[in-house]
Amino acid sequence: MKLRIDTRVKTKQYTYQHGSKEKLGILLVNLGSPDEPTPAAVRRFLAQFLSDPRVIEINPVLWWLILHGVILRIRPPRSAEAYREVWSDQGSPLLAISRRQATALQQELDGRLQGAMQVELAMRYGNPSMQSVIDRLTEQGVPLWVGRPVDPSPIESFRDALMARVLTIVLALILVLVYYSFFILVQSESVRKALLAHLSSKGISAVFHFTPLHESTMGRTLGYKAGMLPITEEVSRCIIRLPFYHELEGEQVLRVTQTIDEFYSLTPPWKHVSDD
Repeated sequence: MKLRIDTRVKTKQYTYQHGSKEKLGILLVNLGSPDEPTPAAVRRFLAQFLSDPRVIEINPVLWWLILHGVILRIRPPRSAEAYREVWSDQGSPLLAISRRQATALQQELDGRLQGAMQVELAMRYGNPSMQSVIDRLTEQGVPLWVGRPVDPSPIESFRDALMARVLTIVLALILVLVYYSFFILVQSESVRKALLAHLSSKGISAVFHFTPLHESTMGRTLGYKAGMLPITEEVSRCIIRLPFYHELEGEQVLRVTQTIDEFYSLTPPWKHVSDD
């Protein structure tokens, strides 16, 4: 089965404060349940769940007529009555158990990794929605997370629906994160210093702030250390992020590229720059 990606999904702007503690977000995902044991809440949940073409794979026009003409008129009151029999102050059993699982996992990881992980629970259908939870992780500056179904059911439709939603949000998030990231790789760290100085002399500010993942706080937490990936470390010392972003005018982009061309056309300084 092919996964269909909805490219219309929206994501919050990613934020990060330098010096903040690095975390890995772990997203636990379960199927979902209504917000309340009422016919209206059950109807909303069933409408979302049963409208997913990965769940009901028949002619979409025919199914829409069946769903809205019959099922959503008859089933919500019956299902709401069944939900009321098992409902508690913590919500439905599925939601309550999933929350306890997330809390237990958070406590276990806190004991082992001293707060390096942030566990969040989301539902594929209903609340808390995957979109809202990932938005919250994004606003908190937690760029890495893992999608994992809590529900052990092998139902193919749930797996497909989950992964399609994960990929949809991740793809949109990537577009938000890297639309401004343009890097060039220079010959050495000294060439990088010289090029940055040349750009600065022309009023162009370029930076480098890439830290190899194995040298980051998270990498050290997982047992990595400097020297383990020498090629990665060498590349990290030779890259520059250019000051490009989507609102730049063509003339501004041309000015940056021409200044870089000018640097490389000079006999000094770069051809005589070395790391000795």
